Amino acid sequence: ESVEAIPRMVELQRLAASELGCAFWSAFSVMEGGFPLWMAQEPTLTWVDLVHLSEEGRELVGLAMTDAILLAYDQWVTDLELSRQQLSEG
Repeated sequence: ESVEAIPRMVELQRLAASELGCAFWSAFSVMEGGFPLWMAQEPTLTWVDLVHLSEEGRELVGLAMTDAILLAYDQWVTDLELSRQQLSEG
C-alpha cells in the first residue's frame, strides 16, 4: 500500500515547495520504472522489500541529486550574470 502512495506524496511535496517558493527535487523521479525495475537490476538497486534502496541504489540517487544541485547552481550563476549585465546596460 505504501509504495502506491508515493507518487501522490511526491506531488503534494512538490506543491508545498512551490507554494513556499522552495526548491524541490524528488529521488523518486530518478527511479524511472519504479521499484520493481530497480529490483531487477544486477546488482539490485533495492532491498527485497522493494521500498529501501541498496548501497548501489543510494549511490545512484546521491549522484543524481548532486548533478541536479550543480545544474541548478550553474543556472543561478548564469541568471545572476545576465541580471547584472542588464542592470549595467540599463
